[in-house]
Amino acid sequence: MSIVEINHFTIITKQLKVSIDFYDVCLNLKEGPRPYFKFNGAWLYSEKKPIIHLVEGVKLQQGVIDHVALSVSNIGSYEKKLKNLGIEFIKNKLSNNINQIFFHDPNGARIELNSV
Repeated sequence: MSIVEINHFTIITKQLKVSIDFYDVCLNLKEGPRPYFKFNGAWLYSEKKPIIHLVEGVKLQQGVIDHVALSVSNIGSYEKKLKNLGIEFIKNKLSNNINQIFFHDPNGARIELNSV
């Protein structure tokens, strides 16, 4: 069981097109494929890796960074550990078969674990 890498980070925006253009121009990140969600947004890629997720029109949380996502091996072990520690979490499975676990750290920061 180990953290493999930082997967992506999410930015909440009221101006999706402006944000897409900004990251394209400034960081050469290109808009690419994105699974279906019930909210509007875009995934921005560095080569084949979507490292920034933009979300439009969602109520702002604290600041503009919503959560930190980590790719992990053996996500089931993390689920078991969180249960054993009494930490509440939400599970999700995306249309591209990625399993996810969301939970908060003691400071309220939202953490996302993605299966690899």
